[in-house]
Parts: sequence; structure tokens; C-alpha cells
Amino acid sequence: MSLVVQDLPADLRAEAGEALAVLQDRNTEAGAYRQAMRRLGGLLAGAVARDTALRGARVCLAMTVEDADFLGAGALEAFERAGADVSVACFWNDRANAFGVEWADMAPVTQEYVESLDHIEHLVVLKSIISGSCVVRSNLEHLFDKFEPAHVHVAAPVMLDGADERLERDFSKRLSDRFRYWTFEIDTRKDADGNVDPGVGGEVYGRLGLGDKVSKNAIVPDLIRRRATAA
Repeated sequence: MSLVVQDLPADLRAEAGEALAVLQDRNTEAGAYRQAMRRLGGLLAGAVARDTALRGARVCLAMTVEDADFLGAGALEAFERAGADVSVACFWNDRANAFGVEWADMAPVTQEYVESLDHIEHLVVLKSIISGSCVVRSNLEHLFDKFEPAHVHVAAPVMLDGADERLERDFSKRLSDRFRYWTFEIDTRKDADGNVDPGVGGEVYGRLGLGDKVSKNAIVPDLIRRRATAA
């Protein structure tokens, strides 16, 4: 796993650590949790932009519906400050596990918002936390049906150890060789509820104030409303 984010200057590592501490505090209320996610989205995108020549480059920023107004909005602002020409893709995923085993995890796309994918050079797939990787896998498969970018960046504030291997085994080496991973923390355990510990402080939908996995799929993020109206 290529963890370029770990090479951040000390002040930015400290800033990321402060934001992660806000997420991992179970007493953090939803508003502060959302602000910390937005901050981490900006830091992740800033790290990618510092390491990659993005000025004038065409970038597709792919996100999930629950992340769009928080992690996604922060990343979008940072990429645009870096001079990238950004198209947004947002996915509503219906996550399920039919048999109670990890390999049967599924997260089909039930709805999408996808802007122009013409001449995209970099695909950035953003997620608040990557554990079993089924959501990221589904969204990547959905996008690869439309185009194949030269560079694929998989970014999340926290990943579970081995997430890269779980993701890459479902893609050809021709595609997986293009993947780079960006994260501030790798955790190694899950709690009794199946959430990565400390991860992002529990189940992210509830922590963001979006309800459960059914309720969050009824939301149209403000970021998407604004961009769709402006199109």
C-alpha cells in the first residue's frame, strides 16, 4: 500500500490528527463531526494535489451520498484551489450481506449523479472509511464501465488493514496497478458491532446525523443540488 499521506509535514499531520480525534470522540455532536469530515476531505485532496500535477488536469471526484456535503465538499474545494478541472460523481449504494460472510458483501449502485467524464486523467474515489471495500469496489466497477483513467486514487481518512488487498483482488492487474492509496490512519480491529475501532468513531451515517443506511439514501446532498442546477 502506498501511503503518501504519511509524508505530510508535521503541522499537517497534526491537523489531520486533531480532526480524526474529533471523529473518534463518541461525544462529538453531528455539527462538529461534519466539520471535521470536511476538514479531512480538504487535507486528503491537498495531499493528492501536492504529490500530483493537477493544475489544468481533468479529475473525476467520486463520492457516496453520505460523504458528499462533508468529506466530498472539502476535497472538491481543495482540488479546485489546486487548479484541477473537476467533474463530480455521486453514488447511492444499497449495502447488504446476503450470507453473513465478508466475501458476500455487496453495495450495488441504486442511483447516480455523474458529470462529464470526457478526457479524465485522474479518478479520485473518496470514502469516509474503507473496511471491507465493497462500496468502493462497486463504485469503481460502475465507473470503469464508462471510462478507464490512467490514474486511480483511493482516498479515505481511515482504512482497515488489508483494505487494499481486498479491493484489488476484484480487479485485473492491468487496472489495480493504477491504484494509489491515501489515508491518515490504518486500524487493525473491529468492535462488537462490526465497526472499525477507533475508525471514525462508529457508524458514520448516524454520526453525521443522516439516520441509518436506508434514510441516507433518501437524501439529495446540497452539493449535488447546486451543481445539477448550475449545469
